[in-house]
Amino acid sequence: MNTTPWGFIFAKDASQTPAHWLIFGSRHSPLTGGPRLSINPANSLLNFVNAVAESECRLATCACGLDPGLGVLHTDTANRDSLALDLIETIRPSIEGWILHWLMHEPLRRSDFIETANGNCRLSSSLCSKLSETAPAWGKLVAPWTEYVAHCLRASHTSRPLVGRGFSTPLTQAHRRKGQSASPPDPKMPAVERICHDCGARTRVGRNCPKCGREISRGKLIELAKAGRIAALSPEARRKHSDTLRRHHAAKRAWQSASKTAWPDEAAYLREIQPRLASVTISLSGSVNLMQPTYGRVDDSRTRGTGSLWRNW
Repeated sequence: MNTTPWGFIFAKDASQTPAHWLIFGSRHSPLTGGPRLSINPANSLLNFVNAVAESECRLATCACGLDPGLGVLHTDTANRDSLALDLIETIRPSIEGWILHWLMHEPLRRSDFIETANGNCRLSSSLCSKLSETAPAWGKLVAPWTEYVAHCLRASHTSRPLVGRGFSTPLTQAHRRKGQSASPPDPKMPAVERICHDCGARTRVGRNCPKCGREISRGKLIELAKAGRIAALSPEARRKHSDTLRRHHAAKRAWQSASKTAWPDEAAYLREIQPRLASVTISLSGSVNLMQPTYGRVDDSRTRGTGSLWRNW
């Protein structure tokens, strides 16, 4: 994954985007040797969401009466909440999966990122506000793991078993839901803003906005028309066309030479048939003739044409 390209910069800003911004790269930044101060958007997004999730883990530990600075997997270090970092490991797959889905399906604006003088890639305030909306989801995901750690630590240091009552569940409210026979709520992730992949405008559905979609469709139709004309001039296509014309001419000659009943002329059509068509509805005419309603319309502008067609039959 260190060199996997990501198409998350839309076409309008492709020429203004540095090449190293289009890959995930390594989690080790050349500025610090660690994940901090990343130099590309993907790692900056991951760092910010991890920071939001870490804050939720810190709040969860305090709500369960734990010291967030006393870690188990992470070494206790000054100015670091090691237990919160331990708990974030339980939801890290969910965090990285959400970031990966965002990068693979939704483009980002060039204006969402700022590059400092030393090469650090920073997020804009609007993007940070959007990512901060994921905080409740991470809090709900880490809540049962925090209560599990608190229950394990409490059980290992309790001199006598708790009879008649269990451990408290201040985060998940598991005891209350069990009494009410309710299922735990599913964490809802914030909806990802859909952006046109060409101009960057907001769109409700699809990869492109209506304006860009029309331009792309027009270009595709022109290319398909060119390919169709080239294919129509090929020897195989011309041979099929000639065969079809020969069959049609043979059928026409056979029809003209066959004996036919007396057909009414145009005058008979205008005198006997056209007045009766005035009372026929469009839907009925289309259903009887197995054609679209617009072709079954009878009005003054088409009666003469209908009469000429009747005469040609």
